[in-house]
Amino acid sequence: MHMARFTAKTLKGLEPILAAELLALGAEHVSPGRRVVSFAGDKEVLYKANLCLRTALNILVPIHTVELTHAGDLYPAMRQVNWSAYLRVEQTFAIKATVFSNLFAHSNFPALKLKDAIADWFRDKYGRRPSVDAARPNVLFDLHISEQTLTVSIDSSGDTLNKRGYRLHGGMAPLNEVLAAGMLIMAGWPHLGPLHVPMCGSGTLAIEAACMSAGLPANRLRKSFGFHEWPDFDPALWNRVYSDCAMPVPKATLQPTIMASDLAPDMVRLARQNATTAGVEHLISWATGDFEKCKPNTDHGLVVVNPPYGERLKEDDLMALYKRMGDFLKRSFTGFDAWILSSNAEALKSVGLKPSAKITLFNGKLESKYVKFELYRGTKKQKE
Repeated sequence: MHMARFTAKTLKGLEPILAAELLALGAEHVSPGRRVVSFAGDKEVLYKANLCLRTALNILVPIHTVELTHAGDLYPAMRQVNWSAYLRVEQTFAIKATVFSNLFAHSNFPALKLKDAIADWFRDKYGRRPSVDAARPNVLFDLHISEQTLTVSIDSSGDTLNKRGYRLHGGMAPLNEVLAAGMLIMAGWPHLGPLHVPMCGSGTLAIEAACMSAGLPANRLRKSFGFHEWPDFDPALWNRVYSDCAMPVPKATLQPTIMASDLAPDMVRLARQNATTAGVEHLISWATGDFEKCKPNTDHGLVVVNPPYGERLKEDDLMALYKRMGDFLKRSFTGFDAWILSSNAEALKSVGLKPSAKITLFNGKLESKYVKFELYRGTKKQKE
């Protein structure tokens, strides 16, 4: 099958995890960059990547690269592309533009010129042109300009891949599913279980963990991907890829080793509904109440917490919460690894434990630290 180059976008800090995921899928020439991982593969690898990758936001297929000298070079260069290879005249399209170049004052201008080039190409060839649909296009083009290098790609994912299809409701500030999956993989799940998720919110961490332990592809609930609308879509290959990848681990072999809890009964109810939609509700033990009521029944495992950062809590209350969290972890989870994600550096100091790792991640636009605390039994020296 024909090999091609692809680009998988991800969140800052997750590039090494995404690269490892791609290698496990059979991708070749895997090369991490800044918020992207480039790789090579055939159509089967592309389909698998969209279905299975947990830490990719979308998968792009570069279709044209050109060096620009002036802003005026863009339109004539794009008129040379055979757009019917990627788009039918009766379909709709949209353009997403990212521009880091002194040639253009605004990213809107290159996107507008690309739209004009595509429309004029079709009008010249067919006497009519495809329509633009910014909300739900059949085909989504990605325009990226870095200084003088312009790259046009076609987005094989359509909606971003964090939209797994199980989130009926998100609560006030739901964790991005791609970020949650990356956090869990970094923490060592599912190999270091069982897993405790206090302050579970709408359940993203617990649900992503359950899907991993059951071997369920990240996007098996998705109704469609961008490549479904492409002229060269291969339904037989897609059906085979889906059948091969979407076979879950038999229920009889799985035990509920994930404990999720939240103080708010409404959030636990919401989380359970989302987990039911995901098909993993039976793999999670749920509880309502303060996090200090969580008690492990093993002497090892993981605790992963996404606590409040301070947007809705007073400063003193936040510091007290983090101190209480640190005391609780030290008291009740000896022998565990605890990981906390927070954008509030001062609050993290209030935990009162010495971190063994600190990783910078972004929760939305908030630069955050993902901090590991090893809750040793006795001293570190004794553990070693």
